[in-house]
Amino acid sequence: MKPTRVTIKNLFAGYACAGMDPQHFYENLNEEQRIGAQLDFIEARARLLATRPNDGKDGVPANVQRDAKRLYRSVQQAVAAMSQDQMIQACGFMLEAGVAMQQISTQLAVAQALDVTKKLQENEEHILRGRKTVGSASKGGDSKNEPWKEIRPLFQPYINGLYQRNPHHSYAELQRKAAEHFRVSISMVKKWTENPSKM
Repeated sequence: MKPTRVTIKNLFAGYACAGMDPQHFYENLNEEQRIGAQLDFIEARARLLATRPNDGKDGVPANVQRDAKRLYRSVQQAVAAMSQDQMIQACGFMLEAGVAMQQISTQLAVAQALDVTKKLQENEEHILRGRKTVGSASKGGDSKNEPWKEIRPLFQPYINGLYQRNPHHSYAELQRKAAEHFRVSISMVKKWTENPSKM
């Protein structure tokens, strides 16, 4: 299998089965063939990454290409050692390849995180303006309601007193009289009171 494009998301995805169907990989290949297929898969990915032009716009740092070249060489050396039945050397080269894969993955993750941070910094002015707008709206709502905070607690006792003197009045009539007395809207009185006949 020859990958055509290496991206951060799919860089080493599928290497465990060498990009093959898992059933085919485990049923039709012996252990040595599986390791060889995995190495070929990783080698192809590393070669693509190591030889791609680095224009700085794709988000891939230059040190990733250096490590990809190291990975490519380690895999080639592992394959060569395996073909000469030098398994201990092959294992050493495979270990180096694993370390290089981990370093590449880490560097790409850090590069992505830095890119997100850079975008946040570029848009910080807009973000702060949005927070400022939300804060101002909240302050505006608070300042609008500030004068009524002191008299709201007086609505219910006033309605209760009216109800005790005139139990035949409806709750709507009691609300209307309280609104007139406190010079507020009926809806404000309704919002902050309960029907005294149901208490």
